[in-house]
Amino acid sequence: MIICLPVFAQEPSIQGEKAKYNDMNARRRSLFELLEIKPGAIVLLGDNMIDGCEWAELFDNPHIINRGIHGDRVEWMFDRLGAICQAQPAKVFIMAGFQDLLHKTKSKDCVLMIAKLAKTIEKECPNTKIYIMSILPMNLNVPAQESRKESTINLRVDNCNKWLTNWCAGQYITFIDVASAMKDAEGMLDARYTADGINLNGLGYMVWKSVLDPFIAE
Repeated sequence: MIICLPVFAQEPSIQGEKAKYNDMNARRRSLFELLEIKPGAIVLLGDNMIDGCEWAELFDNPHIINRGIHGDRVEWMFDRLGAICQAQPAKVFIMAGFQDLLHKTKSKDCVLMIAKLAKTIEKECPNTKIYIMSILPMNLNVPAQESRKESTINLRVDNCNKWLTNWCAGQYITFIDVASAMKDAEGMLDARYTADGINLNGLGYMVWKSVLDPFIAE
């Protein structure tokens, strides 16, 4: 698969870490291996942003299945596609990449992995509608993120989202810009939606719901 990426802001060269499951990740995925996904389900796949919400309750829709794992990385998600693709879900919504960027993966490499993840699902589930949601930025002004004040994380998030927007436009994959609804005037995750600068509170998930409503319903 060849993916042509436009050139955006230059980023420092950073070596990504080799993927290795942690205990929390292993426990969560062991549960998912035992839970059945019924054909026609709507699957939300991702990291802690997905993991942190009761999606079926939020949308009052029992067909919505949460397959988020706190701290999960794109590379790790490939290992749990089997059960998802076997069920041939109606839709798969992906929000992934933040943890990879947080662990020093460059934007281009992150985009390539997300694109490969989506194309793998597309190949194995030809009748499944695939959506890629934008990666959310951090709020670096909250006390919990003081040590990351000079971080380039939001630059890399923005680069990822630009590249993913362009890539999805050339595929049969829908890109959903969740980030724009969550940003403050500085382009950071709005402090109203987070306490620690990363994870969302209830109000944040309600904003996210408002963005996803038409795509869940279509």
